[in-house]
Amino acid sequence: MTRKPGPAQAEEQAELRALRARTAADARQAGDTLATLADRLTESARPPALARRAATALQARTAQAARRLARRPVVAARSRVAVAVGVPSGVLVIAVAVVLWQHRRTS
Repeated sequence: MTRKPGPAQAEEQAELRALRARTAADARQAGDTLATLADRLTESARPPALARRAATALQARTAQAARRLARRPVVAARSRVAVAVGVPSGVLVIAVAVVLWQHRRTS
């Protein structure tokens, strides 16, 4: 003869099933969150994004340096020339790096 599970066993089995279901749902949610974070990290580590951040930082540093140098009357003219030549050169280097990366990626 086989025994039917008692009410305590049935309740315990129901609790175990519910716990497994919650654990599975939590694992799926954690996996989705991890995938989203990995996508964001991948996107922010791409050369175009790095180039944009570098260009923004370069512009900020250049503007700050230009303001400091503009306060000095003797150096002001030289600094304006250096900024006028240096900023486009830096942007050109970043643009070339992005183009080369895109070319390498597509070939």
